[in-house]
Amino acid sequence: MLGTLADIVGILSFILTIILLVRSERLRNEIVSQKIDYRNQQTKIVDRLTELRSCLQNNEPLSVKTISGIRLELYQCDISFQHILSSRDKKILRKIKETTFKQARLFVRTLFQNGGIING
Repeated sequence: MLGTLADIVGILSFILTIILLVRSERLRNEIVSQKIDYRNQQTKIVDRLTELRSCLQNNEPLSVKTISGIRLELYQCDISFQHILSSRDKKILRKIKETTFKQARLFVRTLFQNGGIING
């Protein structure tokens, strides 16, 4: 009786192990896919920020579209990849979002004070 019970528990634990193995493999593949997507998104953000830096260095006027595009990509990245972002990445994203928000407010305020709108 005890031997039969041990056999049943052994078989159940084997089946449970196989199920957990398959599930963990699926999760691992999903995480790898998210990391690849994150790297691609990160590359896009770096390109946008480089474009913004070159505009600032050349004293070119910034458009609302440029600033809005950067903020949109940052928020999308934050929402899409919040589970795989390191604490360092989260801090960097938060600082960039705060900075771009302050710049956008200043930019819009300057536009309204000057009475002009820059099409972008």
